[in-house]
Amino acid sequence: MADLLDLYNATLTELGQEILSAVTEDTPRQRALSAQWDRVRRAELRRHGWKCALARRAIAADATAPAFGWSYAYSVPSDFLRAWRIGELPDFRIKYALEGRKLLTDESAPLYLQYVKDLETVSEFDALLFDALVYRLAHACCFKITEKLDLRDELRKEYQKRIAEARTTSAMESFYDELYVSDLEESRL
Repeated sequence: MADLLDLYNATLTELGQEILSAVTEDTPRQRALSAQWDRVRRAELRRHGWKCALARRAIAADATAPAFGWSYAYSVPSDFLRAWRIGELPDFRIKYALEGRKLLTDESAPLYLQYVKDLETVSEFDALLFDALVYRLAHACCFKITEKLDLRDELRKEYQKRIAEARTTSAMESFYDELYVSDLEESRL
């Protein structure tokens, strides 16, 4: 099982740097990686909705309704990064707004929420997420660690390739996503 040290060391390898012996090793390389890690990880999870980070909850409405515009407010879970789907199969077309840590909607409780959670444990990452994070973290830390702008550009391109590969793989694993046809698409048939 991969851990954070494996991810840091894979990142340093892509940067052409010496690997770490521990995540807590007090070196400029480790400090640069650690300074960027949480931001890069959360942004990547939020940006692409990795399936290994999806969670489902039925949530109760808050006691206080929004002041106007919507009938119900729901507090999102503490590990919430992004709404993925709201509602039950087959109808994910519920109108809502996200304001701060509240989901506002006219849908009564319970609200069925599928969301991207803040997945922190590296051993739970999909292998393609691990690879994408290696290149994204290397890109974020490249100049600080290596001072090579040309390498930074190469890392960005490699990251984009990894994301394209992950999207293709994800699409092949999503039976329902591919069969679901929106009203707009249906009207064109």
